[in-house]
Amino acid sequence: MPDCEQDFIARTMQRLAGELSAEPGPSAAAMWWRLNLRMRQERARRAQAPLIWMTRILYLAIALLAAFLVTLMTQLSGPVVTTGLVAFGVLTIPAGIALWGWARSGF
Repeated sequence: MPDCEQDFIARTMQRLAGELSAEPGPSAAAMWWRLNLRMRQERARRAQAPLIWMTRILYLAIALLAAFLVTLMTQLSGPVVTTGLVAFGVLTIPAGIALWGWARSGF
């Protein structure tokens, strides 16, 4: 390779290296903002975890009740079924309302 080309390549490489080192990094304010954003997102995720589990438990209870009613409806008398439905409603409806309100509150 001729010396002229080597000099051109060397100058180009030095110029590129100088441009890369001259780039400013992120400011302290930007880094602080990103850290606070990440912390807020993590707190929101942790606050939603109980809501997610309670919703799953509510769906499981509804599914179990449906399975119970389908399999045992013909064997049970009217008052037993009515009492079971009332007891289930007393337990799950307030829990569902509370979970719905919690989800809408913006946690």
